[in-house]
Amino acid sequence: MAIKQDVIRAWLYALVGLYLLYVGLRLVADGAIRLFRFYVGRSSPSSLSKKKNKAGSSGGDYNQGPFAYSPEQLESMLNGRKNLTFKEPSAWLEQLLHTIYPSLLFAPYRMRNLAQELFSTVVTTMAALVAYSISYFVCSNGLAGKAGTIIIPIMSVGLLVYLTFVWLRAANLTKTFSDHQLSVKSAFGLSRLIGFSILVPVLLGYGYNQLPQDIAKEVLSVAQMISFNAWFNLLLLFGLVLLVLSSQGFLLHQRLKVVNATTEVSEYRENLQESVHPRELFIHLENSILANLRYKEMPNRVYQDLEPSLDEQGKGKGNFHGQLLLETQPVHEAIGFSDVFKIVRFGSSFIAQILTVLGVGLTVWAVFDGYDGYQLITHEVQHLQGMRVNEADLYALIEKIANFAVSFLTLLFAMTAVKSAAKILKHSTHHFWAEIQFNSLLIWMKMDGTFNESKISTGMSIHDSTRSENVLVRSSISPWFICSRITSSVFVRSGKQNLEVPRLIMSMMKTDSEMKLITAELKKFLQNRESIAAIRNEQDLGHTNTIFQVNEATRAHINLPQDTALMGIVGAQRHIEESTTNDNEFETALSLEPTNSN
Repeated sequence: MAIKQDVIRAWLYALVGLYLLYVGLRLVADGAIRLFRFYVGRSSPSSLSKKKNKAGSSGGDYNQGPFAYSPEQLESMLNGRKNLTFKEPSAWLEQLLHTIYPSLLFAPYRMRNLAQELFSTVVTTMAALVAYSISYFVCSNGLAGKAGTIIIPIMSVGLLVYLTFVWLRAANLTKTFSDHQLSVKSAFGLSRLIGFSILVPVLLGYGYNQLPQDIAKEVLSVAQMISFNAWFNLLLLFGLVLLVLSSQGFLLHQRLKVVNATTEVSEYRENLQESVHPRELFIHLENSILANLRYKEMPNRVYQDLEPSLDEQGKGKGNFHGQLLLETQPVHEAIGFSDVFKIVRFGSSFIAQILTVLGVGLTVWAVFDGYDGYQLITHEVQHLQGMRVNEADLYALIEKIANFAVSFLTLLFAMTAVKSAAKILKHSTHHFWAEIQFNSLLIWMKMDGTFNESKISTGMSIHDSTRSENVLVRSSISPWFICSRITSSVFVRSGKQNLEVPRLIMSMMKTDSEMKLITAELKKFLQNRESIAAIRNEQDLGHTNTIFQVNEATRAHINLPQDTALMGIVGAQRHIEESTTNDNEFETALSLEPTNSN
């Protein structure tokens, strides 16, 4: 009956029901999309840099970026044996944090941003407590004048409001960390906070002392009636902060245990003198050697295309140059987390969901409590209308309003603290679920050298029936190969662009075995090269044999009369044509008997 009589309460129930339905559907949809089938293509995960090759380029936005590196940076990393992923901290708070945890420098950007945000929030919280202590000292020692008893409750409420919004801001930032950039955390705001803690009590005390005496007494009596106690909310906030820091600190500590900051490469440099044309060398290098490095026939990711350049300087001489940077298809590699890490990670996510439900419940409670307070105040005001209000009735009304405001603010701050802790746990724990590592081979190679041409001929004698003339190219080759087995990290997103995010190189390992395979195949190709053309099929060999026999017949009858010799040669040629048409082997011997001139 109360709902039917109170239309506002009825609509309030309807709006709260819609709110609960919206929150429930959103949470269910958010959880369901993380359980849907995970679609990945040949272009996943994202490339380290913009790709130059056209192979596999029809797979959508594979080359749109953003990318974590440029081709020049990848080349510099291999040549310099360094990892540009590990950027040094710049701001004061960042340097302090990395001094306490040096291994944090080698963590992915999301982990570093999470650690810096939590550390900055903790430092801000400690600075706020120090500022409150200074304000309490100023007020209790009479530096703020007679208003000290009023200022201390005001400063405690200000401390609660400030800390609540600090952690609420941290909760919102933990969801939007960048995958390829570091956030900057400075200590500039801390000095202002300390300064305000000294100036605000002094200014409030000075303003209170300037009030007339009767007004000052009224303000003092009202302040004593309100007397909001913020310690319950502060203890609740500190308990939730301790829960967040303990769980996320443990997860971060366990993640730093598996950090591997190795920067090693395998290198091959040599000078080769071989009879091979540079174009043939580049063709074999690209179409055979590098193609054999593909993983399950997936195209390699070329970041610097070979594009060989030959500078022919005339007279069969010149120089050549070619440079290439590629990566094989990244393969998933499991991260070696401990069982305790997995349990704490699951527990943090579970507690985050419980706090989310609790925060929704407190929100509903705060809505109805606020409406009840509104009705109470409205009823009291209507009761006093038309009556002669004395000072006692006015103070009683103020006391009721103050009691309601205190209870409502306590509930409101508790709701905000619980929801902030739920957001921080949910978003920060998600980073530890989302990380996936890949293993791939990163290769940089450069080929420089010179070449010159010379002719080699065989069968140049007047008695030889066949001749072979070949242009021999002699090349001086200086190959320089650098390769490394890299481990890269990516943080998965739900939805269409699940793996299309910047990928960071975490470690670089030597790969001498694969370097030996590459160089061995290159040397095998150079050693098995043929410089002189030869006959390989039986038909051409038979034709050559027939021509040889014709030449032999010609030399054998060089002294015979011209007509007789010519007839013999023509007959042999006709026999050759007939045998060629029938596609038979040539085994006929020429026999010419001389005729008598008598």
